[in-house]
Amino acid sequence: MVVCTQVRMQLVTLLRFRVLCLGACVFLPLGCKDKENLPPPTPPVTSPSTVASVLHVDAATFELSVDPSAPAGDLKADVAAFTTVEACVQKRAQLDPLVADALESIGYETFLFDACRTLDAVKAKDPKRCAPIESTFLQKRCERDVAIVAGNENACPFEIPTRHEYGREPLCVAVASRTPSLCAGVSFIDRSRCEALASGTASVCARIPFAGPRARCQREAARWNAILDGPRKTIAIATPKGKLHVSAFEGSAGAGAPEADLVPLLSRGLVVRQNGDQTRITIGMFRESGASAFAPSPTTSTSFNAELVIGPKGAEIKRGELGVPNSVTLAIPGAPSSLRVVITKLERNRGGEIQVAIEGEIGAAPRKYRLRADITTFVRDYVSDSDAPAAIPSGAPSAR
Repeated sequence: MVVCTQVRMQLVTLLRFRVLCLGACVFLPLGCKDKENLPPPTPPVTSPSTVASVLHVDAATFELSVDPSAPAGDLKADVAAFTTVEACVQKRAQLDPLVADALESIGYETFLFDACRTLDAVKAKDPKRCAPIESTFLQKRCERDVAIVAGNENACPFEIPTRHEYGREPLCVAVASRTPSLCAGVSFIDRSRCEALASGTASVCARIPFAGPRARCQREAARWNAILDGPRKTIAIATPKGKLHVSAFEGSAGAGAPEADLVPLLSRGLVVRQNGDQTRITIGMFRESGASAFAPSPTTSTSFNAELVIGPKGAEIKRGELGVPNSVTLAIPGAPSSLRVVITKLERNRGGEIQVAIEGEIGAAPRKYRLRADITTFVRDYVSDSDAPAAIPSGAPSAR
């Protein structure tokens, strides 16, 4: 009995974090049979109560404890009433003693000043006014808010300030451009929140099965509704599709399943970067080491990452990684390669379509493979070489 109880507790803990996937692919199997016909927007999910009834547990088990949602207020009214940072701080200085104790314990002595600096930057539509904010995370949020209110998606902060290949924050890009369909580039858990803000439709929040995230979405939609003016854009984006075919030459380690689905890799679109007369596209995420000494687990599927460079003389693979179960990862440059790149379609704008085919051979005996990848997806972000990373002021902490 004790063992059974422990197993159930472990299962419940695991399902707290995987209930969305279970809802999409276990309890709604019809939605997973025909993946290629699924549209980019958020797929349906099963509510915690449905999952709980199947497992015969209390539905409350799946709800993580979070703070009650704060009053939404009206961001537009807050911005209009703002005069100076000092006046803003004085107006909000009477904190609950318990909250004040918590802020004091983490050493955040400029919390109110930093919150008011965000209002200052938003009212002036000047991201430079975010620079004095002590917390890096709050500073980035300030820059995001300025970009959204100004309706300037090019001012959105980069997901990783020094790594342009991963693009700008996709939620910021979608909401700043008032383009709900670009929310397809946002992570699954935040997609409904993005659509609620970008479309100005709070009812979208009802899709979220958990009470905490749903309340956060509803609060943000109410707070931002008045200030997110301007017409909404409607653009059609390509449905991500992709297959990877890898076969081993005789005498080489097996490549596992001969075909791998690339849709999970492409579902959020790709970032297109323009550097002079060269266009770069990164597919997947590379290991920082870049070394080919890494061996994928036998239980993983075959994987492929590539950085493509398209120039006046055509397209080539600047960098690549082929991961085969039970075999050392093959890296380009390093491993012999005759891979060829064919760009069928490349629209250099957000929401544009990308169609790419990669085919050829990689490696040398006893690790040599034939590879073909067919890719169709959309442009999540377009970055030119004139774009600069978000600045971090000298002497500021890197994180809080």
